[in-house]
Amino acid sequence: MNLQLSVDNRAEIFGDATSIADLAQFSFTGEDSQKLDIYRVDEILQADWSGEIRDMEMEYATGVTTTFKDGSRLTVAAWADCCDRTGYCSHCGQGALAA
Repeated sequence: MNLQLSVDNRAEIFGDATSIADLAQFSFTGEDSQKLDIYRVDEILQADWSGEIRDMEMEYATGVTTTFKDGSRLTVAAWADCCDRTGYCSHCGQGALAA
């Protein structure tokens, strides 16, 4: 497994020893950046941390950076395509049925 992520606590506003981003990184235990797509990262974060998310930036085939309400940021690399291109993909609109 090759999960690439980083936590940035420089803008954390409460001065806590543990930020939301520190905790949120554990939502990705067992994941692999080579197999993750940005939509799966979004699904995981929305399922576990939706009430704590202030902003999310998604860049296809690169990753997701999420800023939480405490100012901490979590960046998760997600390099996989969102589909295998054999059927229509609701995320990217590509695949065999697209055109």
